[in-house]
Amino acid sequence: EFLFNHRSLTYIDIDQNRFFGSISDSLGNSDQLRIFWARNNSLTGTIPSAVGRSWVLTSIDVNSNQLIGTVPGFESSSRLMGLY
Repeated sequence: EFLFNHRSLTYIDIDQNRFFGSISDSLGNSDQLRIFWARNNSLTGTIPSAVGRSWVLTSIDVNSNQLIGTVPGFESSSRLMGLY
């Protein structure tokens, strides 16, 4: 969770690192984070609904994890261009 609270962090790429656990709700609350790539890990749970309210996230890649549930709805102010 501490990653998403750093004010100057704009890009997180943790692809293929064997991380496990859930994605923090803080992902959607960051006011600077534009890219979150976490492909090929062992993440579980759901994509937080706060992601749909983010107006700065442009790309999220959580492909090849063990996520469940539905993709959150995105507000019209969202700049998200890619969700994988």
